[in-house]
Amino acid sequence: SLIALGVHHWLKQGAISGALLTADGVLAVGFLALAIRYASLWIGAAMLLQAGQFSLHAWYLVSGLERDRLYAIANNVVTLGILVCILVGTLISWRRRTRAAQTA
Repeated sequence: SLIALGVHHWLKQGAISGALLTADGVLAVGFLALAIRYASLWIGAAMLLQAGQFSLHAWYLVSGLERDRLYAIANNVVTLGILVCILVGTLISWRRRTRAAQTA
């Protein structure tokens, strides 16, 4: 994401993990608020994936592990899953609104 690119560009190596953990926590809380507000399964799925990404960052930060190939793969797969959830949810919502407009 753009936030992660900015974090890697502007922060020193030691502060990157904390910044990414904070950004993931904020995104997970945002998805939680949206999931509660709209009671949508796709937003809930995106929220759970974001919580998993938060856990991944927390695990590497607390354990003091260096980011390795497993980290990169897990991070990219979870990010792709979040984007797919958002895309599918958007397409479903768009389709419902189009059908509602055609019947009206």
